[in-house]
Amino acid sequence: MNPPSDPDRSFRARFGRFCRHPASVLVWFVLFSLVVKENYPFSHFPMYKGFEDKTYYFYVASGGEPLPAKPMFKVSVPRIKKLHGNLMETLADERDDGTRAYQLGPEAEAEAGRRLLDQLRAQMPGKRKKKYADTLAKPLTLMRVDIQYADGTFSKTPREVVTH
Repeated sequence: MNPPSDPDRSFRARFGRFCRHPASVLVWFVLFSLVVKENYPFSHFPMYKGFEDKTYYFYVASGGEPLPAKPMFKVSVPRIKKLHGNLMETLADERDDGTRAYQLGPEAEAEAGRRLLDQLRAQMPGKRKKKYADTLAKPLTLMRVDIQYADGTFSKTPREVVTH
């Protein structure tokens, strides 16, 4: 005859086995996340916290007309901004004097633009180079458009960074 089982002890034994199982970490994490929700120390998403009053973007033009970046270079317009920013940081690192990318002047911005245009031309597949040969024969211009929100209206200010 078996002794009567203690339900409290049997639950504790099963719970102890569960806690020692590697998959329990996932269960504890999910429970913790449900309790904590989206509160600051555990999840910090500042993207919707607020918007800046100004921003900018780049595009490539030829003969004063914007070029289709994605079909031509296989690079999106936001990616062009990111690539230019990376090149600006590279230029700041090359100076080796502690200067940050945002502290560099228009000369460095133009140099990063030249490098960017060279990079975009170099990474084009051969078929695209043939398709856009007449456009590539002309100098390309990197344009920067500053967008500012003031007094309830948006203003766009395009300016030429470099023609190369």
